Amino acid sequence: MHYEIGQEVTLRLGDRVLKGKITDMTVSSAVMSFPVPFELPPSGMVVWPDGMVARADMSQASPSTNVMIKLPFPTRSEGARLPAPLPAAENKATDHRRTVRIDVSLPLTVADFTGTRRLMDARTLNMSSGGALVLCESNLIVGRDYTLKLELLAELIALKARVVRRLGRNTYAFRFLADSDTGHGLMRKVFMLLRGSESSSGKRPSWNFRRG
Repeated sequence: MHYEIGQEVTLRLGDRVLKGKITDMTVSSAVMSFPVPFELPPSGMVVWPDGMVARADMSQASPSTNVMIKLPFPTRSEGARLPAPLPAAENKATDHRRTVRIDVSLPLTVADFTGTRRLMDARTLNMSSGGALVLCESNLIVGRDYTLKLELLAELIALKARVVRRLGRNTYAFRFLADSDTGHGLMRKVFMLLRGSESSSGKRPSWNFRRG
């Protein structure tokens, strides 16, 4: 591949990823510049524009607005291409979608404590240990954190949750901002409530388990 000034390069420092550019070149090497917002580890791995990789010694680089690294051009005999894996933080988005969701309609209150201190009536459409789909007649803001309050088995439960997307009119997907134990405990109470409802009515409620 023909390298050029201005091409984007990637520097991997453990589980952190920096995006930089080739800023200067000689006959056999290139100088790369990376904005650095954190303390540097002793070594990292540079991914060239064509996927070739090279280890970089960071001990001589001082943290500043930009870190400059000079490396010789890679040769095809020195190493293979590295299919760049996603940083660990970008994979976290799939965790909640792997939880089992159940269709359940429960009344709840959506509390907005970001200045308005509004209390809004709502109802769940489905739930999992990681989040809930909620119908709320009031307008909610995607990306904002709210407190969901619902009563289960005579216990008032309050969960902090974030609106991650809006699905149609007044339907919002929430992600619980709590640990997995809290989410599992909530779902145990939901199952107990549904079992109690089934026993008292003699009818089995509609339980639709699916991967959300």
